[in-house]
Amino acid sequence: MSIQFCKQKFHLAIFDLVAPGNIRSRMEAAWSQHLIHLDPVADLPELSANDFKNLKSMILEHIHDKLENISEFEVEKLAQETVNLYEKILQEN
Repeated sequence: MSIQFCKQKFHLAIFDLVAPGNIRSRMEAAWSQHLIHLDPVADLPELSANDFKNLKSMILEHIHDKLENISEFEVEKLAQETVNLYEKILQEN
């Protein structure tokens, strides 16, 4: 795809993160509906690709369990890391 596709997916994911609902449901929506489809090699800037792979692997460990196996604090931290990664991607291009 492209970096533009990446930015669009992150942009939509951010809207999910600030939507109504609890943090677990918002994170699940952001990742399962938007970010999970990104390919780090094809879609992300080179400097952000590894960060995305690491974050994605952490989230995929839990997303099928609706993030219930980790604390709310950890889910919030993952949400913050998602936003930070989006900011990094925007600054790269």
